[in-house]
Amino acid sequence: MLVKILLTLLTLVATFFGVAFFFPDYIGSSQYVDFTPPAMTLEQNGGELTLTVSDDLSGITSVRYLVQQNGETRVEQEILQERANLEKNHQLSLNLRSLRASLKEGNAEIIVTAQDGAVWNNVVRMTTPVTLDFSSPSIEVLSVQHRMFAGGAELVLFQATDNLSLQDVWLSVYRDKTFAPFQLSLAYPNLGIPENLYGILFATPRGLARDEFRPKLHALDSFGNTTEIPLSLRFEEQALRKTSPKLSRDFLARKIPSLVLEMKDDGYLPPQTAPSDVEGFQLINEQYREKLGQELKAAMDREGVRPVLPKTHFQRPMAGSLTSRFGEFRTYTFEGQNVSTSHHDGQDIASVLADKVVATGSGKVLLAEQLGIYGKTVLIDHGAGITSLYGHLSSLSVTEGQMVEQGELIGRSGTTGLAGGDHLHFEIRVQGVPVTPIEWWDSKWFKDNIELKLASLLQLHTLN
Repeated sequence: MLVKILLTLLTLVATFFGVAFFFPDYIGSSQYVDFTPPAMTLEQNGGELTLTVSDDLSGITSVRYLVQQNGETRVEQEILQERANLEKNHQLSLNLRSLRASLKEGNAEIIVTAQDGAVWNNVVRMTTPVTLDFSSPSIEVLSVQHRMFAGGAELVLFQATDNLSLQDVWLSVYRDKTFAPFQLSLAYPNLGIPENLYGILFATPRGLARDEFRPKLHALDSFGNTTEIPLSLRFEEQALRKTSPKLSRDFLARKIPSLVLEMKDDGYLPPQTAPSDVEGFQLINEQYREKLGQELKAAMDREGVRPVLPKTHFQRPMAGSLTSRFGEFRTYTFEGQNVSTSHHDGQDIASVLADKVVATGSGKVLLAEQLGIYGKTVLIDHGAGITSLYGHLSSLSVTEGQMVEQGELIGRSGTTGLAGGDHLHFEIRVQGVPVTPIEWWDSKWFKDNIELKLASLLQLHTLN
């Protein structure tokens, strides 16, 4: 009988401990059955150290860290102290740049200790070596800046260095628009140019106000230190040219149905939509134009800023008369009513029917296809973020990915897309910003703003 009682008691005790071990949260036994220290990870991203501590059983009672440099503890801090409701997961980011007052640049060790709430006081300790960098990058502008017009482009050459590792450089110009650089050593690989010399070709849209123009060069190192310096150059506002084209019933009847269908095929309009010709024009001129602009930007972004610069000014892509000009703000009217607005981002050129259209400069064909309002279109990348667009073509003579030379035939003018008559719609963009083609056709502008700047810098570093 006694043996039976003892066996029963042993079974109950074993059951209790089994339940306590396997289901500690239900009976509150976590702190007694937890023999495992907390889990910990430390990840460094530049000047930020991310710490994650977790303990699923008894929770975390304390987390503390200290920083040692040259064998001496320089910083010590309690991150988390014991509290009534113990945390099972704790994460924080430590800004290593905040240690500048206590530490010197160079090697150091971050030591983190965490303890859980078990009665056994399980502890984990992790040491991570770090290299501290409290020095900001250096930027020096090396080119003389000229007067810049809204709707125009400008080249800046500069040097950016860092004591450890430079991570990124860029130029902010207006609002949230930034421009990426190219390395001169990659653009001119045979001249022995230092890797810390950069160029950025940037632009401003026509109509930009003077008080919105705030160009600044920025540099970021791998530790998160930043530097910015303003560019000093004279900026001239250029107001948008306002025009009011009149839409005719014949034009709407000829152009809108097919473009609405194309808009549906591209997925930009539900198949069941049946707008009138005027409503269709509004959709095409505004929504479709915006979507196609995003497609063009995506194509340019995929290519990036190639470290190549044009060797000479661009040539006109087609003979003929300059008609609708760059930078027009158009308010379209129909039977005396305003129906839609848009910006004209290019220069129109009218000549004979199906006239030859040639590449304005050498480069790589990014697109050669039917493109909505632009009709049959060619988009060419010329390097340094410069692209040219040729719209309303009747035929294409190049294919995507093809390399072309300046003056090479790429197609013929036409009336495809939203064109009322045979002409070429021609654009030049700098990292996506439309600029006036007139500058790029001007040999003197190209010499003053591109050639002489590069020649002066290249000659200096070649001689050295």
